[in-house]
Amino acid sequence: VLIELLRSGMDIARISDRFLTISKQEVLTNLREAMDETGIHVGIMVGLRESDLRLGYHSSNEPLILQKEDTVQIITTSIAGIEGHAIQCNNMEFPNLVVPGDHLLIDFGKIVFTVIEIRDIVKTPDPADILDYRHNGSSEDLNHHMKTSGSMSEFPIHKTDGMHKSDSFHSRPKRTKPKTAKHRSQKVVICRVEQNCTFLADKPVHIRPIGKREAPVSYANDIEDIKDATWASENDLDFLVYKQVRDEIDLADVFTVPLPNIKKYIGIQNKDSADLKESLIRSADGIVIGRGMLALETSLAEVCRMQKEIIKLCNELGKPVVISTQLLESMVHKHTPSSSEVTDVTNAVLDGCDALLLTGETAYGDNPVVALQAAQEFVLKLKGF
Repeated sequence: VLIELLRSGMDIARISDRFLTISKQEVLTNLREAMDETGIHVGIMVGLRESDLRLGYHSSNEPLILQKEDTVQIITTSIAGIEGHAIQCNNMEFPNLVVPGDHLLIDFGKIVFTVIEIRDIVKTPDPADILDYRHNGSSEDLNHHMKTSGSMSEFPIHKTDGMHKSDSFHSRPKRTKPKTAKHRSQKVVICRVEQNCTFLADKPVHIRPIGKREAPVSYANDIEDIKDATWASENDLDFLVYKQVRDEIDLADVFTVPLPNIKKYIGIQNKDSADLKESLIRSADGIVIGRGMLALETSLAEVCRMQKEIIKLCNELGKPVVISTQLLESMVHKHTPSSSEVTDVTNAVLDGCDALLLTGETAYGDNPVVALQAAQEFVLKLKGF
């Protein structure tokens, strides 16, 4: 598949830890072997804080069919001994990030849960039970169709263990902003399902807080960021994307680790980063517009306006800009894109975007090469405009 993608016009391969297959190092090795075999060399990109908040495996390890008004329990430990619909969250801080009344927008809002209660777990879990759902071997059952694929394309990978903190980590400036409360006890978050739906594992979650409460932020993955950035430097990668910038302190964090040979891109995917767009664009080597999460914090109409404004500003300042998320979403399972998807991508290209980042279409889609070829075909036709 990698060889076919390279020959079909992939320019940059983005390695993502959002999906389970093989190790990150193996993906990189396979990609470089494919480049050597074809003689086609592409840029390699890796993202930081890819899986900050995700829902994972549940008690049945099968697609979970839910009805409106059903109750689900979200926990951060082993689900053994938990009755009813139990789903794991990968972030131990999760129970401290939500309050009753908050809405959980899952998979970019396709599924909505409402938090109704937070309570202590009755059982006392064995320390060996406290695990990250991403390491559950049963992932093969749900994700057997995932392929190591990726235009700019996204490759499903697995967190690499055994990394050491770089020396730069020890000299990292102390964060001055308050962090969320530390995890002190095992809790379960009880939620109400707001529509009939089918829940699948490893879906991103966005918290829409009740009332005027600010959107909660977790810093549980700070050390993972350092590990991933160090790994990118040690393996001579080309691009690094920092996705969770919300203020000037986060912006300073982006430049904490010295990575002289890596281009640092910033993902604009929340309202705070959109408000800081000019500062971020001036500071970064390039921008990635993550439209899925941005729409959850603003609105679909606002995302259209923001995308045009960001592209225009990047063009004026001479910074590359990448459009990401749901470009050819229907091609995750179909062989052809919808006319609205083609129109959307066409307008982005005509507005002046520099690259299109296929995500689900190539990370876990049924036909990654077909999706890339479709994008390649109509984008090349636009060169005549």
